[in-house]
Amino acid sequence: MIFTNGFYFVKQNFSESDQDALADTVDTRFGAPMKTIMSNECAYEVTTCYDMRTSTGRVVQNADGAGTGTQTDDSLPLMSAMVVTLRTAERGRSARGRLYIGGLGEANFDGGQYSLAAKNAVLGNLSVLKSYALDLGWTWVVASRQQDGVPLTAMVGRPITSQEMRNYRPGSQRRRVDRP
Repeated sequence: MIFTNGFYFVKQNFSESDQDALADTVDTRFGAPMKTIMSNECAYEVTTCYDMRTSTGRVVQNADGAGTGTQTDDSLPLMSAMVVTLRTAERGRSARGRLYIGGLGEANFDGGQYSLAAKNAVLGNLSVLKSYALDLGWTWVVASRQQDGVPLTAMVGRPITSQEMRNYRPGSQRRRVDRP
């Protein structure tokens, strides 16, 4: 099973080199460091960065930091994920986001919950990613496609002000499973 996370970054009038730099930043500041808490039964494969300004926008891939996790323990069940809540300065469902972090090993899990060390590693990697992307002129946002249940004609990017793990228990991406 493949785990994916969608990060949304915005920057006015970005160039191909800006897009390349963002893909490299996500790879080196989030993807590669996550291997230290991933089970060696799982792997970080690639960062794919899409130019969403047009339907034929450029696609950039960076796999410089690709590789298997370094934890020598068993992987947690495939549906188990650390749930990170993304907050913005606005309220409501359209102004929040979530990341589901999978591939973690059993060493990061005890007594039915994730360890403080695993939580700190994930949140720390996200903070570093956000900071480095901002230094490049990119703003990490929650991509909202509706407001108060009404579809928007264009995505609205709400800048992320904080990320948190509300509890240490695992969540699930069960709703995202491919169904026949």
